[in-house]
Parts: sequence; structure tokens; C-alpha cells
Amino acid sequence: MSEKENVLAVDLPDTVAEDLGRAAKDKEVRLQRFAAEQALEFLELARKQLKPVKGFWAVTLLNHPGIASIASASDRDALTYINDIELIQDIKDPRAFELIFHFSENPYFTNTTLSKKYSLPEGVSAAPADGSITEEMRLFEPEDLVASATAIEWKEGKDLCAAQPRGTAEDAEDFDGDSGSFFHFWTLEGDSFNTGSFILDDILDDPLRWFEGAGDDDDEEFGLDFDELDDEDDDDEGSVDLEDDEDKPPKKKARSD
Repeated sequence: MSEKENVLAVDLPDTVAEDLGRAAKDKEVRLQRFAAEQALEFLELARKQLKPVKGFWAVTLLNHPGIASIASASDRDALTYINDIELIQDIKDPRAFELIFHFSENPYFTNTTLSKKYSLPEGVSAAPADGSITEEMRLFEPEDLVASATAIEWKEGKDLCAAQPRGTAEDAEDFDGDSGSFFHFWTLEGDSFNTGSFILDDILDDPLRWFEGAGDDDDEEFGLDFDELDDEDDDDEGSVDLEDDEDKPPKKKARSD
């Protein structure tokens, strides 16, 4: 007798299955709200502590293989000028969010901030003010978010996106072209490489772990040494000495926007 034949035949009323399924989704939404509240409180503390630490965010970001794999040598140098990462998110409706990267003065562009906003699709309502949970919230998937673009005011001769254009592919689900500069993350709508998810769910969740290179124990080849960014020469301070863009890791396949 097979294992399946040993199982009792039990008819679960449709109403019970529907009620339990809805309750499980509601629990998931409440947990997401709690997690968002805790994450924002933690990040507020972390930002205060980390802002004076030059180069922290560059090391932390580049220790993530999903980011390191699409960042060239020039990108990595430009990323060393990030001095803070801000998260804007409504704890009552944490589906949408915005990542704001604060930059110190740098030789690449004049923007002091670069942001990436992930908004609810057109026609999808925000959470009710009374805190109730809607069916749209129960059915929400992060892939439904619409990611914005930000214009970068490049300094003359320093446009990394122009120097490293992103390749195209007829089938975006099987993208195998050149990912181009990491800064396309900001200048292009969408988020082909799930970078925002890496930052929100991995890096901002535990930046110290990623800084120490323990964020991805199965892939240590992307680990960086903070000492690489701590050059005592003021002229070179805040830069990463990587030889050239030919050392850029292999391109990743992208998901469809």
C-alpha cells in the first residue's frame, strides 16, 4: 500500500479553507508591518553611527555578489562617495518604498542624492487609513512595484553610463548582454537585476554583517577589505584602486522588469 493510500480522506469545507487562507495572508501583512517598523528603527540608529565612517557603504554594497557582479572599477570608485543610505517606507503599508543614497562631493556628478522609488502600480490603492487589510494587500507581490528613474548630473567627461552602456536583448528574461555601469540602476526605470531588493532585504537588514563579508558565506570571492578604502593620502582618500574595467565580474542574467 502506498503512502498516499494511508492518508485519510478528509473533506475540508471551502469556507474553512477560504477563512484560514485569508487569515494567513492577514498575518503575513501584519508581520511585514512589524518588520518594517523594526527595520526603520534599526536603520535610524545605524545611520547615525555609520555616517562618519568613510567608505563603509561602498564596502558593504560591494560585498554583496548581486551588486559586485554589475559594478565596474569606475563604478566602485564612484560608490565610495556614498556617505549614507536612507529608507522611506510607510509602516502601515510597507509595500512601496524609496531608497535615497547620499553622496559627498565627488569627481563624477553634482547630485548630492540619488534616489530609486518603488511605487504601487497604477490602479492599486494604498492601505486604508484605519489599518484594515485589503484583498490587494493580500495578493501583493514585490515584483508588481514600479521602479522610477533619476537623472544624474554628470561632470564633463565623467558620465559612467555613457562610457559603459547597458547591452540589450530581445528577451529580457534571458538577458546575457553587458550590464553596463552600475549607475544605470538609477538612470533607468525598472530594476532588471533586483538591486533594490538586495539593498532593502539584505544590506539594510544587517549592514554590519555584509560589511564584515559574512553576508553571503557561500560566495566569498566578492569580499572587500575596508583597508583598501582607508588611504592616508588625502588625494586618494575614498577611492578604490582597481586596475581597469576588464576585471569586471561576468554579467548576470536579468529578470524581466
